[in-house]
Amino acid sequence: MAKDENITAPGDALQILAKIDTNSMASAARAFQLMMILQDLGDIKMMSPTLEEIEAAASVDEFSAALITEQSFEKVSAALTRISGVDEISINGKIIFSDGNPVLNVEVAEPGVLPKVQVGDAGPGQLSRERRNTDPIGRRVSDLTLRMSIEHMDNLMNLVGELITDRNHLQQIRSHISSETSLNGNIDKFFETITHLGRITDQLQEEVMSIRMLPIGNLFNRFPRMVHDMCEKVGKSVEMVLHGEETEMDRSMIDTIYDPLIHLIRNSVDHGIELPQERIISGKPETGTITLTARHEQGRIVVIVEDDGRGIDVDKLRNKAVQKGLILADEAASLSKEHVIELMFMPGLSTIDMATEYSGRGVGLDIVRTNIQRVNGAIHVESEPGHGTRFQISLPLTLAIVPALLVQIQQSVFAIPMVMITETLRLRMTDIKYANRKPVTLLRGSVLPIISFSEIFELSAANKNLKYQYAVVIKSGKEQVGLLVDSLIGEEEVVVKPLGAFVGEIPGISSATILGNGQVALIVDVFHLFKLIGM
Repeated sequence: MAKDENITAPGDALQILAKIDTNSMASAARAFQLMMILQDLGDIKMMSPTLEEIEAAASVDEFSAALITEQSFEKVSAALTRISGVDEISINGKIIFSDGNPVLNVEVAEPGVLPKVQVGDAGPGQLSRERRNTDPIGRRVSDLTLRMSIEHMDNLMNLVGELITDRNHLQQIRSHISSETSLNGNIDKFFETITHLGRITDQLQEEVMSIRMLPIGNLFNRFPRMVHDMCEKVGKSVEMVLHGEETEMDRSMIDTIYDPLIHLIRNSVDHGIELPQERIISGKPETGTITLTARHEQGRIVVIVEDDGRGIDVDKLRNKAVQKGLILADEAASLSKEHVIELMFMPGLSTIDMATEYSGRGVGLDIVRTNIQRVNGAIHVESEPGHGTRFQISLPLTLAIVPALLVQIQQSVFAIPMVMITETLRLRMTDIKYANRKPVTLLRGSVLPIISFSEIFELSAANKNLKYQYAVVIKSGKEQVGLLVDSLIGEEEVVVKPLGAFVGEIPGISSATILGNGQVALIVDVFHLFKLIGM
């Protein structure tokens, strides 16, 4: 194949240029993520900004690098385009990603030869042509087609047929109702049909969801090689054990969890697992173990990253936070072990004394928690000094349909994701006390801060004559707060609708949904709600 004048031959350096979103709140972290991806793909011969500039967390508008790699052009392109917060990426002057979308059609060439690249989005007349590429976690996929089994397709067709039958039945009943004076019998039939229609719709939802599901093993199988390569560089011996690879997740959730898992696994190798000599002295096997587990649990996906390393030094973490000025010494001394461990997620904090290729820059775990909480997930850390650390991530099954608790404030209805709720309370007005002029209540012997939902969003004041008020206990990290609402409507699966550019971002609100009666309900962003109330 003739060599394209703008594409380097295998073995030559690829010139990478990325323009980072000027509105990104963590542009240095985006540059760091780009650097990490390029290191996985090959050797970086030149990079701007430098590693020192990235460590300083200065604002980064543009990232460039020269990469020597044996990977194909399409694999390099696919790996780079999974970074969020990047406006444009080009390789050797060819734009591969712009405004959140890939802009290349890549034709697969013979092994060892770089593919031809065609610039431009596919127009309506090009939809029949399959574009071959690799997705962010290494699977070969088509951008314009969806693979599904014949069994799923047959089930969908059967269910659609059931829906059409029920639609015709409803039309017949409507005609009978309009022509008859006695309505009781037809109303009964009408209700029966609605019940059946609801059952068929539920089955249809399950089938569509099953099409979106992929085994998480496709993602897990990437990490043993990454750990092996990292161990060679840091001089450690680590065995990776995988459990629950058959656990299925929504495709969008798999893509979301990819970056956090990279950070956590690298953290375990670099921070957690000791050098072979240290492990032998401690009476441990020379080879450390990192266990990656996935399972379904109460309507959620739980992913666990666990190592048998040195664990978290709580005192060292506490002292580092004070040295960095992230927390006052008096406040740090009063923190429990669990709250000190939570300090790991603060931006700019690292217990590594000297920065390495993988750690010490303070741009890791804060991004992990932010990405997880952005999708209404939660992360919990347990650690035992000398025995290891366990990160447990809890995620919703999908981003498209969210189980939520509907609550009412005056005439407005809001949806709070169930994954962020621990419980609900019915409080008498006498149950609400004040500490430091702030409302609180006692919950099983612990003080629970109380916040009025109507005050947060500046809604009209609640009815002061109510004998009871309801509190929804929401949780973010180790923090809990009781959210006062007028009434609880009930639990419902809601379809997530983005607010759109016209409405823009609303602090404390992530999206919206349309209820069965046609009313619009706003979906609460619990993570940003805690920021809004200063917790």
